[in-house]
Amino acid sequence: MIFIDMMTPVGHVRLNRFYLSHVWCKGDVLVTGEKLQGAFAEYSVRLVPDFRKGILNRAIVAIMLLRQLAKLPDRKVCFLSYDLLFMPLVVFCLSILGKTIFVFEHNTAPTTRAKRIFQKLMGRRVRHFVYAPHISRVFSELQLNYVTISHPILLGAVGGASGAGELDLIREKASRCQSIVFAPSGTSNPEDIAQFAAQHLDKFFVVKTAVSMGAENIFCASRFEDYIEIMHKCDFVYIPFSRVDKVSGPFFEAIGLNKRIILTRDAFGIYGKTEFPDLVRFADEGFDCFSEGARIDVDQFNGDIVRKLSVELHQ
Repeated sequence: MIFIDMMTPVGHVRLNRFYLSHVWCKGDVLVTGEKLQGAFAEYSVRLVPDFRKGILNRAIVAIMLLRQLAKLPDRKVCFLSYDLLFMPLVVFCLSILGKTIFVFEHNTAPTTRAKRIFQKLMGRRVRHFVYAPHISRVFSELQLNYVTISHPILLGAVGGASGAGELDLIREKASRCQSIVFAPSGTSNPEDIAQFAAQHLDKFFVVKTAVSMGAENIFCASRFEDYIEIMHKCDFVYIPFSRVDKVSGPFFEAIGLNKRIILTRDAFGIYGKTEFPDLVRFADEGFDCFSEGARIDVDQFNGDIVRKLSVELHQ
């Protein structure tokens, strides 16, 4: 098996290490960008130039990738990430070489006209790994070859606060409020959070955003050194996430910590509440209707994912 991280997103290193640690077999190869070589030092790695914006650079990455793949005898290729613009060309060349192709779908789901065109050009030869049923529907509408495999729960190390004083500062500012609500997703709409916070002045909102908000019950920062520790210590997690082409990584981190999570009533929110009914409520349901002592068996949840993925890759 050849694993390919074409886009080399630093934020996906933990996710990709999870996959490799469970499905890697002797003789497998990982093709990734130069900047991530150290992140996968224990694996057999082949390097291509790092992905950067710009048509010329993206074309160079695709060409160098194909040169690497032409030298490798493995018949199966799994893309941990891929550049949708050049993927139809890559798939065409790999098809000539007789490769079986799998791809993980992150923000490449065909939710725009351009993405639908490029996904259709890739054809049914590609097996798409899709994270949630509401994302699967757009692949089904295009009659593409897909399977739904949940996003794993990735646990961060709790108890490793940096000493930067973030937690102490948050607790001091939140002293007049009944509870702390952490909004950890940088892709959430700040206006949605501000409106929700205005409806719940007894709650103190800690928000990951570069946008400044003037409300007394909101604390904003573009980055938190003690991110996992803040999530662990907060009372609730609020994720207004309306994207239909991907899932929220912070959501699964919060699930792993058995946090009480507030989602908006949209496609992702419905998926989250259906998958984890004891830990998730909608924003219009309020904060007082959670089940006491609800917990997720992370090992069982992730084990089901690994078993399903292993069948797909190694059957």
